[in-house]
Amino acid sequence: MTQTRRDNYRPTAMVVNDDITQLNILSGLLRKDGIRVQSFDSADDAMAAMDRGCPPDLIVTDLYMPGIDGWRFCRLLRSPENAAFNQIPILIISATFAGEEAARITADLGANAFLSSPVDGKRFIESVKSLLSGERPREQLRVLIVEDNITAAGLLMKSFEQHGYHVKIATGMEQAADAFKRESFDVAVIDYHLPDGNGDELLAQFRNARPDVVCIMMTTDPSPELAIAWMRQGAAAYLKKPFEPEYLIELSTRARRERSLLRVQDLLEEKTRQLQERDQQLRNVLENSTNVFYTHTPEHVLTYLSPRIEVLLGCRPEEAMVEWTKLTTDNPANTEGLAITQKAIDTGLPQPPYLLELMHKTGRHVWVEINEAPVVENGSTVAIVGSLTDITERKQAEDARREAGRFAMETQCIARVGGWKANPHTDYLEWTEGIYEIVEESSEYRPSLAEGMKYFLPQDIPVILSKLAGCLSTGEPFTLETEIITAKGRQLWAELRGIAPVVDGERSAVIGTFQDITDRKQAEEEKVRLQEQLLQAQKMEAIGQLAGGVAHDFNNMLNIIIGYTQMALIKTEPSSPVNSNLKEILNAAQRSADLVRQLLAFARKQTIAPKVMDLNDIVAGMLNMLRRLIGEQIDLLWMPATDLWQVKMDPTQVDQIVANLAVNARDSISGAGKITIETGRAEFDETYCTQYADFAVGQYVMLEISDNGNGMDKDTKNKIFEPFFTTKEIGKGTGMGLATVYGIVKQNKGFINVESEPGKGATFKIYLPRFGKEETAINGSAPYPGLLTGTETVLLVEDDKALLNMAKMMLEELGYKVLTAGTPGEAIRLAGEYSSDIRLVVTDVVMPEMSGRDLQKRLKVIRPGMKYLFMSGYTANVIAHHGILYEGVNFIQKPFSMNVFATKVREVLAGRMN
Repeated sequence: MTQTRRDNYRPTAMVVNDDITQLNILSGLLRKDGIRVQSFDSADDAMAAMDRGCPPDLIVTDLYMPGIDGWRFCRLLRSPENAAFNQIPILIISATFAGEEAARITADLGANAFLSSPVDGKRFIESVKSLLSGERPREQLRVLIVEDNITAAGLLMKSFEQHGYHVKIATGMEQAADAFKRESFDVAVIDYHLPDGNGDELLAQFRNARPDVVCIMMTTDPSPELAIAWMRQGAAAYLKKPFEPEYLIELSTRARRERSLLRVQDLLEEKTRQLQERDQQLRNVLENSTNVFYTHTPEHVLTYLSPRIEVLLGCRPEEAMVEWTKLTTDNPANTEGLAITQKAIDTGLPQPPYLLELMHKTGRHVWVEINEAPVVENGSTVAIVGSLTDITERKQAEDARREAGRFAMETQCIARVGGWKANPHTDYLEWTEGIYEIVEESSEYRPSLAEGMKYFLPQDIPVILSKLAGCLSTGEPFTLETEIITAKGRQLWAELRGIAPVVDGERSAVIGTFQDITDRKQAEEEKVRLQEQLLQAQKMEAIGQLAGGVAHDFNNMLNIIIGYTQMALIKTEPSSPVNSNLKEILNAAQRSADLVRQLLAFARKQTIAPKVMDLNDIVAGMLNMLRRLIGEQIDLLWMPATDLWQVKMDPTQVDQIVANLAVNARDSISGAGKITIETGRAEFDETYCTQYADFAVGQYVMLEISDNGNGMDKDTKNKIFEPFFTTKEIGKGTGMGLATVYGIVKQNKGFINVESEPGKGATFKIYLPRFGKEETAINGSAPYPGLLTGTETVLLVEDDKALLNMAKMMLEELGYKVLTAGTPGEAIRLAGEYSSDIRLVVTDVVMPEMSGRDLQKRLKVIRPGMKYLFMSGYTANVIAHHGILYEGVNFIQKPFSMNVFATKVREVLAGRMN
């Protein structure tokens, strides 16, 4: 009974690859061999789908993928937390590594086998069967621990062994050196103080003997000079005792991966360059060709179809690849053609062209000519590459007038301009009318093949004759671009195409097309010239960007001087001698700021026609257009503020800002979503602007555009306003949209605030100066007239250090006692340790460790009576959408002025705010 169950059991393989074509090929090969397949295009989805009670029998994964890449995926599968998956055999598939590097990486990841992509189908299935049968256990990484403290060494040894390492312990330098000579170790953990010497002497020995070994030094000495010296000698890391063993394990893993990445960095760069060049060459061929190009495996699984298939059969390449059997008819010629292809696969030799009847998506029959060749590696055919030429018209004409019109109709199917027929063995040549026109020769002229060669350049004639002879002999079609000199002395570019069709069982002549491509060649030269101009324009833009960046940084420093000088003036009596000195400093700083503005003008020059307008009217007039722009699957919410101030700027610039931000928001949303456009009023005082150099004191009209899309990480957010920076695919974005928005806002003396995190959408707040009312400076003798003050103790929690300092300064200026915490964990500690009463917690909503709401739940256990005020740069409706806030919460929107902050704090403490 057990034997029967084993015979009927079908193993399950999980395939993880973000390349859909590769995913389909590998899955197809496994299914064809009777293996159940679970396929995923990301390791995130694969990890989430894995059943600890019934794990797969094999995992096949790529290395470089978005999200959780193959490196981290393997480490998760081999971690103690996922013990149920530790023994699953792993097969790595990657096009990046080969040879010795592949073996090292396999060991680093705890995998069992490695295959380079593209994989050979037969070799792939052999590896899978070997892994499923348990014939290829994974290689254990070897660790040498050099530590004279037996207890400490034992703890480290136990931790490493739990993670699948093979561990040896040496208690002294001599014992360690002997062990290193006898065995090959991947990691060496070396204590500095040893009974017979200093451990860093072993570091030099080990690194000289095996440069790829990861050496980690550990010591109780606090000296940073030691760490620097060890790093110079090649140590991968330095640990100060005591430390958690798990941290050492993680450090070892990271260091080995970094070493592997460094070893192949040059290989990656070279392969990337080669792939880019090859991709561009293939793209040029495909874009200019009227043929359909394809590749398929020896098992007849299509792996590529060029975009021209949509013109030929009315369906997209990916659709045609899946439904190819539905696109072929049952014509006997198709069976004969399949036999020719199989012969090419079996012999590894090119075969004659053949015809195939296909079915257009509309039901119309299409005839194509197949020209293909096998790709042979190590004596075996690994792929077939070929082209489809639409010969439907020619085939229809052959059925009607096979004998009388074969030559004319075949050349007409191949080319639109001129056709020719030649035999290099008999010196025979025949032209159609089109060629006579191209070479500017009389149609009565009947040249031989040798005479017809006079129109070509001398150095090209041997190449052309060789192509003709080869085509007639092997049937291999050719395409050749060459220069010609016409009978009237004009120099042109021509494209020569030729095939040698089989007629009555033999090839009697080569026929082809002769096309004047002078205009196309001139267009290509013009394209090169325009690319050079674009590079120059980009260079000038970069210079302008550099000038603007230098001026911006200098302006930041001037803002600090001006801000702190103004704060000092507020606190200095007008009659004080220091007051006049401070004013002189302020005047000098403001004159310097004027010079900086002149430099900034170089970086942003634009001719505009400003008008006084209500921002609500302009945005409202765009709503219909915006809804069509973003599509029906995305909701557009318009929330105009009442009594909005006026602004003065070019209305077309408002259109540019809104349209660019709406398109960016649309592109960041996967499927259905929501985009919100709001307007409002904002005021910023001196205290707030002291902390933010881009902000200026005054009254502003706010335009806010937010979405619930994918959001951005910190690095992306720092680059979004740079010219030509884009996260979109090639051909789907220029990278100038947000740079244009930034330039417009800066030109109109406004500023932009961006709040975003991965998976939490993005909010762009644009502040434009109010028109019709001068900005009011704060009076030096009464810095905060009418502010609501207090004396209570406030716990302030904010992970942004600059904002934490500013809010603390505001609260202390208002009379409150302030406890500050840069993380939620620090806030919990302060709440537990502080001996007096804490009346209020002011906390950010979104923080790295936990949200503000989760922090509130933790603090309520410690201090039930505290009140809470939440703050965030996201709009309240976007925050509610993510479930961060709940009904009845006390909330203040960033950025906020001191007046608003004082009022909100007082209202929360008084219990009048919900």
